[in-house]
Amino acid sequence: MYDLTASVHKGTCSKSNIKHNRREIPAPHTDKNRKPLNEVYRDIPIEQAYHELFDEALEEYNKDKIPCRRIDNYYEHLMDLFSKNEEKVRQAKLQGASYKRLARIRQTTKKPYYELIVSLGNYDSYDGKFRNGGELEDYAIEALREYMYSFEERNPNLYVFGAYMHRDEPGVPHWHINYIAWTDMPVKSGLKKRVSEIGAFKQMGLVNGEKYGTVAFQERERATLKEIAKKHNINIVDGQHGKHYLEKQEYILTRKQIKTNEAVKQINESARQLIEKQDEFSEFIKQRQDGEAFIEHLELKAENAEYHDMLSSDSKRISEAWSEFQSVSANYFEEYRNKKQVLFKELQRARNDNRHNQQLINTTLSSIIFSNDLFIIKAVKLFTLLHRYIKGISLDREIDKLQAVNYALKQEAKQILAITNETAESIRQADYERLALQLDNYENEVKHSLCLINKIQNKTIQIDIEK
Repeated sequence: MYDLTASVHKGTCSKSNIKHNRREIPAPHTDKNRKPLNEVYRDIPIEQAYHELFDEALEEYNKDKIPCRRIDNYYEHLMDLFSKNEEKVRQAKLQGASYKRLARIRQTTKKPYYELIVSLGNYDSYDGKFRNGGELEDYAIEALREYMYSFEERNPNLYVFGAYMHRDEPGVPHWHINYIAWTDMPVKSGLKKRVSEIGAFKQMGLVNGEKYGTVAFQERERATLKEIAKKHNINIVDGQHGKHYLEKQEYILTRKQIKTNEAVKQINESARQLIEKQDEFSEFIKQRQDGEAFIEHLELKAENAEYHDMLSSDSKRISEAWSEFQSVSANYFEEYRNKKQVLFKELQRARNDNRHNQQLINTTLSSIIFSNDLFIIKAVKLFTLLHRYIKGISLDREIDKLQAVNYALKQEAKQILAITNETAESIRQADYERLALQLDNYENEVKHSLCLINKIQNKTIQIDIEK
């Protein structure tokens, strides 16, 4: 008897790719020589499946309806509603909606079809003997065949229109089972026979007061697969996929937390590397008062190579530098304030009740502190050119102040990023207030610099006129 894990994973049509299941599109990771070994249990176009299931009910539904209330094509009607709902989910994600909020949005529309992926073992089981091409793969294949052949008998309200076993991928043999969940339980309005996962589970006795239908369905399918596997010398044990003891929301939230933690680590590492680089620049600036030397330093030399090509013409250099500065700053403050508003809102939530979006905090904060880099570079370049052009006016102090507030903002941001990564549950009041103060200092100093640049620019225009 071989001990293997089992995976019974259910997803919606948003994650399914029927063309991939049919191998109608190239799959670079597959072995072309093993493609003939793939098995097809059922392959019916989904439009045809919908006609077979619902045409009679749809005709009856449309009979007494005015034209604008009729449904011409039930499948296209549901897909259109589903696509609009997915767009709502996408917009909510961009706004930092919580997982529960996203789940509530998804629950407001029916899923045109689902996909179940079923497999036994994994790539490393028994030194790879159960993977595709392994010497023990036939044990798993026979068990999976028996499971598929009895699937519809167990689940009469899940209409299977596609079922494909893949044996040409590097992993283990597995089924992709595409099905439509339907019910014809009595209803006051709508089609008598219609798409409904909850209705299908109720009709199959898989919904009670203790468990979601999805949880009960997956538990039963795992139990069935376990019994079938025993006949083929396989003992299914809990492992990576043995999450049947978790309720639906707990399991999904656990997986979501793992993904979030991984994303946060990547974001923080990127932020750390960028802040280190900016610290090098800031340290260089502190030691050298000449803004022109700053322009020549490291990677900035390449970005500002055109500056050295314009030394021959003072007015031309200032004009071009001014155009560059204006292009960078055109939408800068509008975006800056929007991001700051989002950041402060999430930090406030974190302080009050810990229900904050940590990934949104990190991403927004990183975006704020690094989106000003190009702006600072162009401002320093313009200050330096104006200083060289208008004799007797020293702008070194303005350059130092602008760079100092930028450096202070980054130092404060480093602390906040470290706090959110380490605790992930609260933002300390003092750190929050210091960050707010540094953001305001930065914004005020940049406003002051803009006013000064405008005044000096007007003076250079007057000098050109006099010349």
